[in-house]
Amino acid sequence: MSSLNHPHIVPLIDFFDEKDCYFIVMELMSGGDLFDRIGKKKTYSEADARDLVVKMLKAVAYCHARKIAHCDMKPKNLLLMSDENDSFIKLADFGFAARVHEPNSLSKQCGTPFFVSPEILMRKGYDQQSDMWSVGCIVYLLLSGSLPFMGRSQKELFRKIVAGKFDFDDEEWGQVSDDAKDLVRKMLVLDPSKRITAADAIRHEWLKASRDRLGMIMLQGTSQRLKTFNARMKLRSAMIAIDWVSSLKRMTSFSQRNLTGSQKSGSSGSEKSSPLIAAARRMKAHEDAEKERQEKANDPGARPRPQRKAVAENSDAKTPSPTRRTSPRKSSSSDGKKSVSSATKSMKKMSVKDGKNEPREANTPMEI
Repeated sequence: MSSLNHPHIVPLIDFFDEKDCYFIVMELMSGGDLFDRIGKKKTYSEADARDLVVKMLKAVAYCHARKIAHCDMKPKNLLLMSDENDSFIKLADFGFAARVHEPNSLSKQCGTPFFVSPEILMRKGYDQQSDMWSVGCIVYLLLSGSLPFMGRSQKELFRKIVAGKFDFDDEEWGQVSDDAKDLVRKMLVLDPSKRITAADAIRHEWLKASRDRLGMIMLQGTSQRLKTFNARMKLRSAMIAIDWVSSLKRMTSFSQRNLTGSQKSGSSGSEKSSPLIAAARRMKAHEDAEKERQEKANDPGARPRPQRKAVAENSDAKTPSPTRRTSPRKSSSSDGKKSVSSATKSMKKMSVKDGKNEPREANTPMEI
């Protein structure tokens, strides 16, 4: 930007690079917004619009001749020099500007929705000619007070820009000269190679027309529409932003709904298949157990599993169950007393045979 030196381009005076940021010193433009100034004018003619277009095209042609594309042409970047002069404008805001080394070499997606060129929206390579589409939208706005492409949503707006269809409404364009309409048509061409260049636009018939003749074409309706243009653009931008947020919410809820549905279908499928899986597991466990039993039965060297049982030293002796305490049955006969005493003696012999000195209680289990 420091290489640009033109009467209708805001100059870069100095530049300071700090650790966390940088500072740009530029010329003070105290004239305010261009459209607010036009709305305040008592008279506004086609000659006034033509003078503004001439200054704008000279600045754009200067940049294009030096292989620089502005990439963000819009009315907000046309600043008035002072409060005294209504037509001394300067081009500002080169934040998206890029140097064009060869035709259609730019690919960065940038611009303002209402003024962006179709080749940028279609993600094609572009160059300085994308600025001429934006300039055509500005000229259309200066002459009619409205934009050539409008939409209730960003998607609708971009579709109309890519289609490239616009018209000249009789209510807004009834008083505008045919030469002005011809220049707009040559700027708003979808094919950038067939779009008029800035150098050719400066030599257009409309820009050479007599000021007296164009001064007789009054555009008071355009002046009133331009006066409220900024407020309408804020409303339009808010509507587009709300529509974009709503679309994003719909997409998010749709994705969450699909994710929840897939999780439910997956869980229901697993619930349906769980009885089959359990039956298969039980069958597999049964087969493994049967196979293990057969292998042990066929192996002659396998030791039998030890069993817990009570062994009596004398097979004729009757030993009570180890897990249940037996109490001698009360009997008045002498045979009953003898059987109880013989059982007690047998228990004492077994405890000694077991290798322990203390007598074992009758309800304590014995293991081999």
